[in-house]
Amino acid sequence: MISEKALHDPQAVSLAEAVAAANEKARAVGMDTDDWRILVEQETSEKGTPLWRVSYMPIPPPGVRMRGGDYIVEVDATTGAVYRTMHGQ
Repeated sequence: MISEKALHDPQAVSLAEAVAAANEKARAVGMDTDDWRILVEQETSEKGTPLWRVSYMPIPPPGVRMRGGDYIVEVDATTGAVYRTMHGQ
């Protein structure tokens, strides 16, 4: 459920849209997004476009440090469109 407070926060809406778009891409390549840890970062493209970078990585065992993302989806923060996808480690 999304609260009224969140619906009136443009950054929160942009982030929710980005995660939904990234999850759709990840599922399309066969990832079960429930089994992966997600890390989201704000980035800027080479052209100056604001992006959300959504990185998917295996959930590490307790006490083990996280490593880089195995699958990365960059989403345009203004339009919600997927900018590009990358395979990491």
